[in-house]
Amino acid sequence: MKNYLNQALDIMKAQSINKHKLDWEKIYNFAHEQAKGMDSIKQTYTVIDSTLKMLADQHSHFYPPEMVEGIFKGYLANGEQLPIVKTAIMEKSYAYLTVPHFYFANEGEWEQFITDAYHKIRELDKLVLKGWIIDLRDNDGGMLQPMIGMVAPFIHDEDAFGIKKPEGIISYYRYRNNAAYYGDSLVYQYKTPLIQLKNFDKPLVVLINKRTGSSGEFIAMAFKDRKNTQLIGQKTTGLTSSNSEFKLSDGAYLVLTNGTLTDRKGEPYDEVGKGISPDHVLEKEIVDQEECIHQAIRVLKQMSQ
Repeated sequence: MKNYLNQALDIMKAQSINKHKLDWEKIYNFAHEQAKGMDSIKQTYTVIDSTLKMLADQHSHFYPPEMVEGIFKGYLANGEQLPIVKTAIMEKSYAYLTVPHFYFANEGEWEQFITDAYHKIRELDKLVLKGWIIDLRDNDGGMLQPMIGMVAPFIHDEDAFGIKKPEGIISYYRYRNNAAYYGDSLVYQYKTPLIQLKNFDKPLVVLINKRTGSSGEFIAMAFKDRKNTQLIGQKTTGLTSSNSEFKLSDGAYLVLTNGTLTDRKGEPYDEVGKGISPDHVLEKEIVDQEECIHQAIRVLKQMSQ
């Protein structure tokens, strides 16, 4: 039991984004004091959960083995529906599509999701378009890779966003050769072939709101400072930090915040809760209404002038 707890603490100490700012002696002492009298690994789960709060990043989590197993099984095995991309044509020449959150880590379902999205995007792209609207409102995150794959037709071969490590080094995410890379490291090889858009250069707006969070914010950042692109809505949630998963000896996972999201220029978004600011701010009363779509089209028309 003590070895298991120390394994978790050692990973926190080595990986936490705040590792250079924290009093690790105090953290270890706190955890060991909380674990006194415990005689099983499972009992330490609450101690690990409490200790994570001391890392002061508001984004790290602990997942027990049974929860991890469910996450990898996927939506269908858990009796849930796969997220789907919704599309529409607005005013006969503006293509609209949503980017939904994606919570499960089943790679087969990732590919199914991306394949369906590409089919719908390809249908939109057959038209003579004047612009694109990508809706990230209420996307509160989850698995980044299916979302990157879904929007790859719009951001491939570009440094989409960066991650700044505690040591100050920034590496960038990029979709190339049908794969997601972090710096020079392969993150995920997609099985679904990328589609090429004939309307790629048309103006594009991205809708965001205060419930756009975590991985949803990463996708928003992938479009920030993209050529001929504007963000519309409200500031996002402000969970602009990157997490990595670390498997413990019993199959549980520590998901630790170990980097800060940066834009394409390397500007870090390191203040928890500050979020990503839109280029065009919408009032709260219309940010979640259809009026938001009308405002997006208005901005697209201005961008075309």
